[in-house]
Amino acid sequence: MDIKTKRIKEKITALTLGVFPTPKIKFYEFRIENKKILVVEVKKSKEICTFRNLAYIRVGTSKRVLTLTEIVARSVERVLITIDKSLTEVEEKEN
Repeated sequence: MDIKTKRIKEKITALTLGVFPTPKIKFYEFRIENKKILVVEVKKSKEICTFRNLAYIRVGTSKRVLTLTEIVARSVERVLITIDKSLTEVEEKEN
């Protein structure tokens, strides 16, 4: 790995410091027609992610900050799904 590629990876990693939970990132390097290609793969999170303590949502090709109401609604949906799944698993075990 050359110095330029190392610096690019460091900058990308530094950008993730303001993101919570920390994203899972993988780097892939290869060459096409004697040109270096760096691919950055970011695993999609199942949780609400924040950047500098603000939660965002993608709308089309842009993004906007989630309102407190939207954050609460999404959090409640996740809890209800988890509880519903847990109750179903308990019922199956009892039968």
